[in-house]
Amino acid sequence: MSTEITRSSDVEKERDVLVKHPLRRVVMLGGFVLVFLALYSVMMVVAALLSAPLGKIITFMAVWGVCFCVYFVASVWVMMTRPLKGRWLWVELGVILGAALLFRLMLVTLPPQLSPDVWRYLWDARVTWHGYSPYLYAPANKVLAPLWNSVFANARYRQTPTQYPPGAQIFFLLGYLLNPTNPVGLKTLFVLLDLVTCAALAVLLGRKGLDARRVVIYAWCPLPIVEFAIEGHSDVIAISFLVLAVLCALSSRQGVRFLAGICLGLATLARLYPLLLLVALLRRRDWGLVATCATTIVLGYLPFILLSQGIFARCFSLSAIKETCIPGCWIWHLSMY
Repeated sequence: MSTEITRSSDVEKERDVLVKHPLRRVVMLGGFVLVFLALYSVMMVVAALLSAPLGKIITFMAVWGVCFCVYFVASVWVMMTRPLKGRWLWVELGVILGAALLFRLMLVTLPPQLSPDVWRYLWDARVTWHGYSPYLYAPANKVLAPLWNSVFANARYRQTPTQYPPGAQIFFLLGYLLNPTNPVGLKTLFVLLDLVTCAALAVLLGRKGLDARRVVIYAWCPLPIVEFAIEGHSDVIAISFLVLAVLCALSSRQGVRFLAGICLGLATLARLYPLLLLVALLRRRDWGLVATCATTIVLGYLPFILLSQGIFARCFSLSAIKETCIPGCWIWHLSMY
């Protein structure tokens, strides 16, 4: 018993030392940033120089695994230290969010290493931009032969129409307009959405009376960094608007709650599972939130229904439902709230 009391007092003393010397705290945080920068630089070299597919993947995964180890240590360190006060707290948050931006931007130009899905996103956008419905025509359909280019050559699942819902298609189109032949434009858009998620989580933690520095658990996690900045997966759309919906739903102002409904509708348009959160966000006689959410969903589907010649079933195919109902590893975001 006395040993446990001694250990706890030692931990408290260490925390007090770090609070009394905030510069040490920031320097230690900067040390973690430098280690991450070194690891992601190695990842860039591996992606650029190694030519053997198997060797590249194994080396890439090994570096990624080391990133997770450093991330675990950094997260535990932040959780075990007391938050600073005044401007030093803002300095810490600036380091955490600034590093999150830097990690993502330095990797966004790398080609996808583990999944070619982002090329299919670009192909869907190319089809939509030229007035065809990605829900009607598979990439290999001869009707789309005039559109075949390098994007088509890199796209997969050419024998089946798209599985991705309308909300995702809208962002695919925006990324296509940024760069129609390279996924960098679309991945940059996803990185911006991911940074919005980081900022919204920090605000959400502060609004709930929690340590805003805990945003490091998401902001520095190697999983979203690699999956969104390098692989360009579209899950980021649902995650970003889901977090924004939760943040807006904390307010009692009617206009902000309408915005929560819009954000939840946009998240549902990207993946179906965010709609489950509607039950948790609703308050008594909160019809405005329901109405804005439903209207957003209807308006999101309408253009693609018209583009699919009024065949609603094409936009709500079994494969699309399967794609949007399986959140995979991102289901943990629901448990956070």
